Amino acid sequence: MARKFILVDQSIAGLAGHHYEYAVHVLRAAEQMGYETHLAANAAFARSSGQPPWPAHPVYEHGFWASEGAPRWNLAASILAFFSYIRFRSMFAYQFSLPGLLWTYRDNLTEFIGVQMLRRGNLVELAPLVLISLLFKTLRFLFMLVMLPAAALVFLGRVLHKLLKIGRFPSGYLHHLTADVRDLGRFFQKTIGQRQMWMRSLQRRSHGKGFRRDTEKLLRLLSPGAGDIIFIPTISVTELAGLADLIESNPQARQYSWRLLFRRNIFVGRECDYQHQQSRIHETQESFQASAAKLRGAEIRFYTDTEELTRQYNRLNVFRFETAPIPHTHAPPSRSQGGNRLRILYVGDARGEKGYHLLPHIVENLWDRYVEPGRVSFHIQSNFNIPQGEPAAAVARGQLEHLARKKPGAVELFKEPLTSEQYRDLLLSGDINLLLYDASNYYARSSGILVESLSAGMPVIVPSGSWLSRQFQPAADRWRHGLPERMAVRETRRLGELKWKVQGRADWNPIVHGELTATHRNGSSTQIPIPAGSGIVLLRTRFDPSTTEAIFTFGQSDAKSVAVASAERLLETDGEGESTAVVRIHPAAARLRLTAASTRPGTVAQVRDLEIVFLAPRQAYSTPPLSAVGCTYDDISEISSLVEETIDHYGHYAETARAFAAGWRDYHNSIQLIRTLQGDPSPVAAEAAV
Repeated sequence: MARKFILVDQSIAGLAGHHYEYAVHVLRAAEQMGYETHLAANAAFARSSGQPPWPAHPVYEHGFWASEGAPRWNLAASILAFFSYIRFRSMFAYQFSLPGLLWTYRDNLTEFIGVQMLRRGNLVELAPLVLISLLFKTLRFLFMLVMLPAAALVFLGRVLHKLLKIGRFPSGYLHHLTADVRDLGRFFQKTIGQRQMWMRSLQRRSHGKGFRRDTEKLLRLLSPGAGDIIFIPTISVTELAGLADLIESNPQARQYSWRLLFRRNIFVGRECDYQHQQSRIHETQESFQASAAKLRGAEIRFYTDTEELTRQYNRLNVFRFETAPIPHTHAPPSRSQGGNRLRILYVGDARGEKGYHLLPHIVENLWDRYVEPGRVSFHIQSNFNIPQGEPAAAVARGQLEHLARKKPGAVELFKEPLTSEQYRDLLLSGDINLLLYDASNYYARSSGILVESLSAGMPVIVPSGSWLSRQFQPAADRWRHGLPERMAVRETRRLGELKWKVQGRADWNPIVHGELTATHRNGSSTQIPIPAGSGIVLLRTRFDPSTTEAIFTFGQSDAKSVAVASAERLLETDGEGESTAVVRIHPAAARLRLTAASTRPGTVAQVRDLEIVFLAPRQAYSTPPLSAVGCTYDDISEISSLVEETIDHYGHYAETARAFAAGWRDYHNSIQLIRTLQGDPSPVAAEAAV
């Protein structure tokens, strides 16, 4: 009889979404490897249309986010929700409606004429808008005239206040009165905050019990045997506590092969910030310790899906976490590179964390040169993650709808959730994928969409300093490292040849024992004349092992010392490897000011080696690509230019992305994940912590 492979995802409520996509990849692989596969899902799954190809068991009352979110319904929450709705509608009107736009740009008519949706060439549309704007200015002038008497009253009131203040009685009385009001406000604030904390704690405890109850129901339905794998690919600390109670009370459950994957970060920000967050994760550590005592002797293993998250969870020093492959993989589709029109994708929910609100600017910036001539088209998944959507995302979708009407076929929006097949077809139809995620939130967290894009050999645009950029950073560094062989070298300057100065100080030499030292507040800088004809400056660095990242700022100025361009680059390394950065040189630039700094206050960046290479094209009008596989941006203002870079050199980016995909899929694939989950039994014990 075949062993069972049971995938438990308490958030799957239908045949769509990233949770379901993940389950599809894993269960197909388990089936190929001879397992009897089962899907345990949310109770809402029973009401969804269609059936998956595996037995489905909709037994879970609450999804993953119920264990992480806010308390259930109460009067305070209802009042807050009402005001949130009012804020949403007002923000939408302010940012998107015609009166809102006119009010926003009331002091700058030129900027109003050129704003996002209102194109400069549409004079017929702009004429009445300009008149309305001028009317606003006239009304504001009249309003100021009317307000003159009020201003006089305010002046007299201030004079009277000063006179009363001399007597001490009014000012002293008011001081004590306002102090009492502030104290009362703080009391209510603290009381409400404490009540919310208690309710959240009670809700989490209830959710943990519910997760235990639903899992017990699942085990009764399926009757797994010793060695059957029960894989939970998204689990919270609260749910682990409920599962630990179940395993402690059910000796037979200790025989099953439990595999738990934690995919959410427990620390916030970058790794150098973790040491200051110990108090924040104290509750998580205590919960893990309590669960460890109950799980002693059970056949259970713990995973995350990124090396960064694994280091986070192993810092708790309770369970031993391993890194598992991500199963979202597709082979590159067989099609000619680029075709007649490149398809630029945005895949995923329309929300701020994933940069949806940035898309209208990008489309507009590329409109005249790329969209209007038919060189590219945009295909954007635009379904909201919450009812009505986040305000910024709702505004952005309205702007994109306007652009879609401007030129049919140029901008395609998918406003409803996609089925598994529709999602796959959309993803594999793309040529470039925009993953404009928040770099801080995704410093350690994974992106299944990135894995799918890279495995399909698709060039991507991602933020620097994130898990996404680090996945193909070595390939990009190798390409940049070889740029001097593809271009003409105008000049090379090294660390020891340059005169460095600490900003704000004249007496401190930042080079100590041959290493450049830089802090966050006082960066170390040098100035270099830019050789004539240079088009690119390449920076190659090697950090001291104690340094894993640093920020380099490239400031360019003309012959009169007027700033003409500036770019900031975040460089990361494992402490031994080389990091690279490239910046295009402005045609008017005559001098380069390079500044090195650490990434956080209280930290120091130490650079062992540094090389600055000025490069020029070997042939006129021929500039090689700046990266490989994809491009990373340090500031959102760079996104449009990087999309242009990828379009103009698409053959190179597609070729390097496809070459990268072959090795990428060797590790990130569903078969490799199943093999990882099949690993040798590792009984859990608190003593086995890392």
